[in-house]
Amino acid sequence: MLSAWRAVAFPATLRYGLGWWAMTFPLGMYAAASHDLGVATGSGALLAVAAVAFWIALAGWLAVAAGLLRQGARWVRSPAP
Repeated sequence: MLSAWRAVAFPATLRYGLGWWAMTFPLGMYAAASHDLGVATGSGALLAVAAVAFWIALAGWLAVAAGLLRQGARWVRSPAP
């Protein structure tokens, strides 16, 4: 939530960094754990939460991957020192 707030409040500071990958792991693990717990307990509510969490995690992963590709394209285009 703090990362989302920072991106909205200070869009100029939103740059790719390796630390963004640290955000994608907990999102994916939350989705996976919710799914497994929903299956184990037979809770349809947890399975619904897991489905929503999966799409949020996928969107986060794709955003960070796009930032990586964009940064890589900048490195390729920049002239050698």
